Amino acid sequence: MSERAPSQPIAALVCPRFPYPPVSGGVKRTLRLAECMQRAGLRPTLLTDDTPDERAVRALAQRGLESQLATERRSRLARRAQQHMLRLPGPRSGSLLRSAREIAAGGGLVQLEGVVAASHLGFGMSGPLVFSSHNVEGELAYSAARAVPAVSLEGLRRRYHAHRVHRTERRTARVADAVICVSGADADVFAPTARRVVVAPNGVDDEFFDVPDIGSRGDTVLFFGQFTYAPNREGINRFLAEGWPVLARLRPESRLLVAGEGSRELINPNLSADPRVEVLGLVDDIALTVAEARLTLVPIWRGGGTRLKVLEALAAGRPVVGTRLGVSGIGFESGRHGVVAESPAQLGHEAAEILAQPVRLAAMATEGRRLAAGYRWERALAPAEELYRAFASSCSSSE
Repeated sequence: MSERAPSQPIAALVCPRFPYPPVSGGVKRTLRLAECMQRAGLRPTLLTDDTPDERAVRALAQRGLESQLATERRSRLARRAQQHMLRLPGPRSGSLLRSAREIAAGGGLVQLEGVVAASHLGFGMSGPLVFSSHNVEGELAYSAARAVPAVSLEGLRRRYHAHRVHRTERRTARVADAVICVSGADADVFAPTARRVVVAPNGVDDEFFDVPDIGSRGDTVLFFGQFTYAPNREGINRFLAEGWPVLARLRPESRLLVAGEGSRELINPNLSADPRVEVLGLVDDIALTVAEARLTLVPIWRGGGTRLKVLEALAAGRPVVGTRLGVSGIGFESGRHGVVAESPAQLGHEAAEILAQPVRLAAMATEGRRLAAGYRWERALAPAEELYRAFASSCSSSE
């Protein structure tokens, strides 16, 4: 590892979750943004109140990424009380807030990774501030609230949460020097109030392009993602209830793999009781799991941003059968890179149709890899890197 020049300006990333190992979309994006900062000539420092494994901290240190972990003395109850009093979407760590203020006071950049990190936006924080929005969380929260009766304890709880998220998100976007969004649609939401909006979509790791061609792998299909994210959880449960029976009937030899954080704990066990459904939980190497499948499913009916899972599947040469929302924002064409269908039953039917046509499947695989090649992380995050380079340059010229 090369030594850093002592004059390199610091860039603090306040992140609720430590971004290593990069096993889910949010933490992977945070890690790639930190690497983007390095390429731009900044010295990234991760500020988190997460409790990472020491090996994870050392692994990032070897990559030149420093970490500062919270040293919070207040009890969890006290932090929760403050959270509700200030109407924040997440608890605030006093030690992280102080660290961020010190870095900002020293001329460093502070970047808040998502709306929970924005709970650390404090008064008196000088210096450049970037809000990295992984989704328009306020709209997602209100969508979840509308899914239950308004006059109920759960409805009131969800609306209270949505109000806190929306309020913090819009306030942060308004005071930040720049907002980094993952899609043009998200950028349109922030544009009326933000000073500057930068669109830097999600990308795909090189390792997915190294996954072997489909070959003859039977009728295995895959859905993978982070199931602590409600749209993923709701989507797979709905597909298992209404779409999987169609696919299983039309292709009796088919097998469904479900992989990702929270899948074993949060997926309805009554829906996944079929022995042909394997719920794998969090896997060490998702690229190897993708290699087992012939195609991937994206049964998503709500949410925002661009889908890491879609890009990763296409890069691996696995066509995607998903909803229009699930594949939006990346130039996906139904019939070319996979198939778009809206109901769970239609998704199951289209998946069965593709599995029965190996020549069509192979053609879609080739086109999918071509599409995904334009989303390699370094290319996807080029607008964010330009933003960071401008900051690094301004720091150098002011010395």
